[in-house]
Amino acid sequence: GGGSAGRIASGGSGSARVEVGKGPNCRGDGRMKGISLYAPPCVSFSGDNGGATGKGVTKDKILVIRYVLPIDPATRAILVNARLSDEDAIIKRAYEGLRRYANNHAQTYGREVVYEDFVATGNDTNQEAMKADALTIANDKKAFAVIEGNPAAPIPTVFAKEVAARGVICICTVSLTSRFYQERPPYIFSSLPTSTEYGTHMAEYIAKKLNGKPAKFAGDELNPAQGYRNMPRKFGLIYI
Repeated sequence: GGGSAGRIASGGSGSARVEVGKGPNCRGDGRMKGISLYAPPCVSFSGDNGGATGKGVTKDKILVIRYVLPIDPATRAILVNARLSDEDAIIKRAYEGLRRYANNHAQTYGREVVYEDFVATGNDTNQEAMKADALTIANDKKAFAVIEGNPAAPIPTVFAKEVAARGVICICTVSLTSRFYQERPPYIFSSLPTSTEYGTHMAEYIAKKLNGKPAKFAGDELNPAQGYRNMPRKFGLIYI
């Protein structure tokens, strides 16, 4: 599609030019070339990027902390042997590959997103250690954002709340309630929909597609005597 052009103010004496939908790595639908259908829009940029426009941002870098929580050695061995996790070196290499891909396939306005590992000073049940780590990352490191350093060791909510309260983005937590995210500064991003959204979508689907209709996929071919296919569906909730 056609691009739109404009000028943005800078923090220095110069200015910058931005054109959406244009650029050297732009595909036919106006998005950046890459492996994802949902790649970000093409943006052509030139000029002054404004320098230090926010916490963890300089003229040429954006600092993201990779928060690495300790994992019990026995638990780690079980996860690795079951192929549910990898060794630290492999995990770090995967993060680096994703970082390079993101820098090469998104417009960062002359800056490079860089990762810095921060090894937690306590385990995920040590709230005081996590609060102290959050203060160090926000006040000393002055990071732009924090991400989980290992999917097998997710960031606890106490840490997420502490960094968010200090204006640091936390790309962490998975599918907590909508209320959790709404009651806090808008700096915490889940990688999946909230549990509230999941529940709402499931309830709507059940009400519109399943309720009052026969259980035609009930598996009567395996046990013809049950005769469930001609019976209306029944629903229940299991709390774990």
